[in-house]
Amino acid sequence: HHIFPFQNVDGKNFLRIMPTISFCSTDTCKIRDAEEMAEIFREYIKETGLTCEIVIDYHNDHIIRVHRNKLIIGAKVKRYCGNVKRLIVHEIESHVFQRNNLAKTENPLLRIFPHADSMLWGEGLAVYNEINSGTITQTAYETYYYRLKAVEMIQKSFREIFEYLSRYVKPEKAYMITYRVKRGMGDTSLGGGYAKDASYALGYTAVDSYLKNNGSIELLYLCRVPDIGKLLLENELLEPTTVKLPKRISTQSKYMSPSQHISPRILLR
Repeated sequence: HHIFPFQNVDGKNFLRIMPTISFCSTDTCKIRDAEEMAEIFREYIKETGLTCEIVIDYHNDHIIRVHRNKLIIGAKVKRYCGNVKRLIVHEIESHVFQRNNLAKTENPLLRIFPHADSMLWGEGLAVYNEINSGTITQTAYETYYYRLKAVEMIQKSFREIFEYLSRYVKPEKAYMITYRVKRGMGDTSLGGGYAKDASYALGYTAVDSYLKNNGSIELLYLCRVPDIGKLLLENELLEPTTVKLPKRISTQSKYMSPSQHISPRILLR
């Protein structure tokens, strides 16, 4: 609760404010296993010039995650080709690009953000990119929504959350969403849990609102929490630097190109 002090989590309100979304279809796609996905990711990483090792995890074998300079794929993960494109946008074009910019800057002040804020803006950027690139699938969108609902119900027991979610998604998926919220608890019949999974939906709305109000996409790729990044720039604690953006974003962005240098004036407008 102290790590993720998310307030007023409301799934219905999230649905009301969401735009109309065109989902990426996976109906005619071939399913890819972890090894095939790893090769696709390695090829994409090579083309971007990023520094990131692709690793298959045979222990924690059911999730995909990014740690520092590694993208880790669980050995049992399988995704349709349409979802692989979405994961490239989510994991590489969002998290890996962001982490590469942070590493290049080598500014220790960019690593002292509150964990909840870091998750909110980091996952929010990833979901924002999925929606704007047209790669988000209906399944992924539903997952983000029901993760938010699980956090909304976090004071209920594991069984209560699981039984509620089971009305709308398959039991296996309901279990996965519930256990992510209740992980770490000694007694899952009690209220409380790990509220990180609200970051995806809440973060999307935060990023969308920020950019609609003349926020800088470059600052999001350099500094996970834009308000703190802005503060560092105002106090000359963050030097202007080159921000590397995914090609898709750099060619469509109404802001500056990634080959240009950031100046405080540009970022603070």
